[in-house]
Amino acid sequence: MREILFSISVCAIITAVFKILVPENQNGKQVRILLSCFFIVSVMNIFGERSISDEFLDIFTVDTAYTDFTDDYEKQVAKEAADSLSRRIEAELIKENIRPEKIYVNVNISENSSISFNEIRLVLGETAEETAERAVEITKKYTGNEIEVYLEEPQ
Repeated sequence: MREILFSISVCAIITAVFKILVPENQNGKQVRILLSCFFIVSVMNIFGERSISDEFLDIFTVDTAYTDFTDDYEKQVAKEAADSLSRRIEAELIKENIRPEKIYVNVNISENSSISFNEIRLVLGETAEETAERAVEITKKYTGNEIEVYLEEPQ
């Protein structure tokens, strides 16, 4: 209780001193109204649960975890792009009666958000060397010669 009375007294004294120092010119009334508002807000602040400064500081403690979504989004886009390309390559190979066990697509997303495919690895299982070479040729024909295509042994 002492702290509350002390705070109110200090606010009243500061307000009174400023009112005395304000000259009686055309802006004097506006300044006196502002000082009265300051006193009222100070008294309300004393009786309130939280101070105005605490509420003001809450602005700077906003949760900014949304920045982590960028990495998650890029991973999801890379996965979907790789899955889409591998399904298309698989469809092209199946048209030629080549059934791959697995197709791995290496996707790169640059800083300016452009997507590029670096390499494709085909796992064909036990097939003739001739069929494997044809699978690489079909894949390169479908994706272009810029992308490296490798054959891998099944695990």
